[in-house]
Amino acid sequence: MSQDWAIIVGVKDYWDNSFNTLEGPVSDAESFYNWLIDQRGGNIPANREPSEDNPSRIKLVKSNGRPEAASHARPTGDEVYAAGVDITDWLGRHRETGRRLYIYMNGHGCTPINAEQAESVALLMANASSTEALLNFPATACAKYMRRRGHFEEVVLIMDCCRSRASNAISPPYYVTYGDTTRGGHIVEAYATNWDSQAHEFCYPPAKQKRGAFTHALLDCLSSGKLTGSQLRQSVQVKVERDLIAQGFSEEAARLRQPQIHADPEKYLNEIWFSEGASPPRTRIEIRRYADMPQPEIYQTARFPPPRVNKKPGDPDDAFVWLLEPGSYGLKIGDKSREFTVYAALPQELEI
Repeated sequence: MSQDWAIIVGVKDYWDNSFNTLEGPVSDAESFYNWLIDQRGGNIPANREPSEDNPSRIKLVKSNGRPEAASHARPTGDEVYAAGVDITDWLGRHRETGRRLYIYMNGHGCTPINAEQAESVALLMANASSTEALLNFPATACAKYMRRRGHFEEVVLIMDCCRSRASNAISPPYYVTYGDTTRGGHIVEAYATNWDSQAHEFCYPPAKQKRGAFTHALLDCLSSGKLTGSQLRQSVQVKVERDLIAQGFSEEAARLRQPQIHADPEKYLNEIWFSEGASPPRTRIEIRRYADMPQPEIYQTARFPPPRVNKKPGDPDDAFVWLLEPGSYGLKIGDKSREFTVYAALPQELEI
């Protein structure tokens, strides 16, 4: 969208050796960039020759290798802050309001423990020190500031990082405001894990490259087709939970690490759309069959009376293989029936 903007940050390498080098943040940030410029994704023009009248609407800030000294560590919070200032300054000079701002950040993260930042999320910068100042960028504060100041109609914050509590995390006062200056707009916050919990990265096929579990699930769902915020939340949560269990986590541990996606106001998750230029996703659902099994009937249970679902032209001829949009359904075979939920990018095999 020509009125959409984005700030993308990937911090892979840290000056302090006590922070393990992550493998996914930069490649994940670049993958999110690729989704943003896809016409069936974020549909933000990829401007290769920016000018004053036609600026680059995506600011990508990322690691450039392990630094040899703290003074060489990049990126810093100031660089990320400057990327946001570049955007708001341009909007102010041209007296424009952006439609949507994406803020995507990936790396080590924390929840600074102080009165102003409780339950917020900050991304550790490359010059952070585990024994001194845990330097970070206050991502949640940035998103709320952008919304509060009326620069954008919508702000979408996506954080693929841990949310562990940290008492030595000092957040710079980039976004100090006085009084209630809210000018409307909406905000969606998407965090890789629950409060005071950890995010994870795993190797995924086909390249066996490590990626953040949250970003992997998020991009799989976003790339599957047009989704509401509610559909995206449900699909991402289930996909991450299944990935964690497949990696050996217990069901309880997986639930504790479940991604958290919410909006203000909360009902806005039903109104905001992602991948708006794409068709709705259709997920493969296969019904396990047995000899002499009657043909299945599928109904949409979200409507009353539940309408029967019919196959579309080009769908598989197999009566036991269906392509269904995300939602709630009922399956009836003979005198047996069950309900099931379809998620984006999550094929299922059902039995009855």
